[in-house]
Amino acid sequence: EISSANFRAREKQIIDEIIGPGNYDKRIRPAGANDTGEREGRSSIVHINIMIRNVQTISDVKMEYSIQITFREQWKDHRLTFDNIGGKYYYSH
Repeated sequence: EISSANFRAREKQIIDEIIGPGNYDKRIRPAGANDTGEREGRSSIVHINIMIRNVQTISDVKMEYSIQITFREQWKDHRLTFDNIGGKYYYSH
């Protein structure tokens, strides 16, 4: 069994391999649909989900309302793909 310290060290190494300095630049947008870049006119597809969690106050006099929402965005960035070498690296945490 792998010790917790060894597990954390390997986990850090994998993350550094994916998003460490020189590997991933968050300032560059991901490739668009079908891995085409923005220059080819294809933007990334972004899925959005908004859930209203709570309507706290409604004021018809002030014409204001207060709500709590959860806002989610999802898109694919193939630069962050992790190759687990056919299941060799399995994390259950």
